[in-house]
Amino acid sequence: MRARITHLIVLFLLGVASPYAAFSQADPPADPCPQLCLSADNPEQCLSACRGVLGTVCGRPEGQSCQQACDASWPGFCSASFPDSGVNGVCLQASASACTATCGQSCPDIKKGTFDNPAQIAAKMVEDVESARWKLTPGFDVETGVSMSATSRIAHAFDIGGTDSPWCSFAVFDGKGEFSSAKDATNHAEAALSSTMAYCRTRRGTSGVPVEVPVVVGLTADFRSKWGSFKEGEGDEQTTLEGNQSIVGAGLTVLFPTAPSWLGGFELTAAYYTVVDSEGDLAVQKELDVDHIQARLKSRLLPFPDNDKKLLKDIALVVDGRASWPQGGAAEDDDIEYYTSLGLEIGSGKTAGTVRWERGKEVGFKYDRKIVVAVLLRLLGAEPDKE
Repeated sequence: MRARITHLIVLFLLGVASPYAAFSQADPPADPCPQLCLSADNPEQCLSACRGVLGTVCGRPEGQSCQQACDASWPGFCSASFPDSGVNGVCLQASASACTATCGQSCPDIKKGTFDNPAQIAAKMVEDVESARWKLTPGFDVETGVSMSATSRIAHAFDIGGTDSPWCSFAVFDGKGEFSSAKDATNHAEAALSSTMAYCRTRRGTSGVPVEVPVVVGLTADFRSKWGSFKEGEGDEQTTLEGNQSIVGAGLTVLFPTAPSWLGGFELTAAYYTVVDSEGDLAVQKELDVDHIQARLKSRLLPFPDNDKKLLKDIALVVDGRASWPQGGAAEDDDIEYYTSLGLEIGSGKTAGTVRWERGKEVGFKYDRKIVVAVLLRLLGAEPDKE
């Protein structure tokens, strides 16, 4: 009896007296659930159910108003969390103020794309690794002179089941080209098109976020074409040779779309590639014709995501690492080739400063060691300026 009276008093204060309490329209709380579930028999269960309801309201179908979604979802929550008829009635009275808080404050703060289907969430994360669909980076290589690079990454999601399906599919286009003014520089360009069918099991989030995709694991089909230079010989006898290679492959891709705040993107792919076409100078033709197993990691690290200082908050470390294991041919089977590119970016919006370090070899293509100081121009799909 005492517990029932406590329920009535607390819910009365939350619902009937809301103009003078925490649910007032003048200053609605971002998350009304903790106060509402204060006197429930099982507060944790009530809290989870309440946030699930508010998440449903925020992620309502297109064309349904916030109030309509709340009217449809709230009665079930009250019945499940407060079975007593008297307490249930007060819970229903609190729905108006809870919906005011949710629709007026919580939902608008949720970033665009939160309620997309799993494929759209995964595709957005893939693009977020680069922070823009097109980037141009003019700069100065401290070892070889003027440098210029262009990068593109575009992802497209395919709806094969919607939010409730455990499966998703998306395609990614990658393009990259670089130029150095140095004599006999090993300039490169590459393009890749991949398609992934993945297991994207979602789960209900908290605090008004209805959909989370913790991990995406999928099968990836990949086509890549690379044009570039080789260096043969040593010292004064070293020469630069040209070649190109087209490969197709299949393997596994792992993403972390619902990542912690310090991880702006993460993509790990391991695949077997076979050569479908290669051309080049005779001295390096065999290296171009080697099938290989390759592991690639692309990630964007944010060391200070929650820092109050904008300069620190906008710092990002972009990692592009590749390990290639040639399978027969001119190279030994145990001769693994490594390529690494590390970029430090400072700034958000259309422009940023960047310092990039690059070095390595990838199935015959040799990259000069570079330390480039440059200006990064985000030409399309740039991150908005952060307040």
